Amino acid sequence: PAEAAPKKHKAGKAVQKGKAALAGDSADLFEQLRALRMRLAQAEKLPPYLVFGDKTLVDMCAKAPRQLEDMKEIYGMGERKYAKYGQKFFAEIEAYRQDHPTADLGPQL
Repeated sequence: PAEAAPKKHKAGKAVQKGKAALAGDSADLFEQLRALRMRLAQAEKLPPYLVFGDKTLVDMCAKAPRQLEDMKEIYGMGERKYAKYGQKFFAEIEAYRQDHPTADLGPQL
């Protein structure tokens, strides 16, 4: 019998809907945050949504906090997740800003 072709991972409806709300640089940042979430989930042997859901990642991209404390204002960021993952995701956002100095992220002040 012929071997079944490996399934390609398709982005779920939530990811597609969340990404549709983001544009340009924020959509690129979303992909980087998804990759970080996947690495953390694999290291902890958890499904990625238990690290953060897509809605939380979308909110991180939309708000793109400039201070670590501002991460507490992100949807789904409770005290435990802030303590466990806040610094890592904040560092990823800051690294994106450093790599893309002209990126248009977060709300305009």
